[in-house]
Amino acid sequence: MYQSLSEAIDELGQKGYCRVEVAKNGTLKIGEKKYTSCQDLDILENINFDLGTDPSEEVDLYLLAAANGDKGYLVHGLSEHLQPGRAEIINQLLRKHSI
Repeated sequence: MYQSLSEAIDELGQKGYCRVEVAKNGTLKIGEKKYTSCQDLDILENINFDLGTDPSEEVDLYLLAAANGDKGYLVHGLSEHLQPGRAEIINQLLRKHSI
């Protein structure tokens, strides 16, 4: 498993994953494709980084995939204040997948 968030992001990039961008209105962008809902997305894995030594890496990393083959990662800081649109996307994904 990954020892740090930066290691995970580097390796995921080599495997074709890109960062999931979340707009204030809750729209997701994976690569060049925009998603207005989570219905077309699946959570492949949830990786928690709570190493106890670096508070900036206390995050959840969600690996997402779309039916068209797009793959992305969504970084969710456990202690950060989220934008409303971003929080709603995370809630939708968690409700859909109950992880």
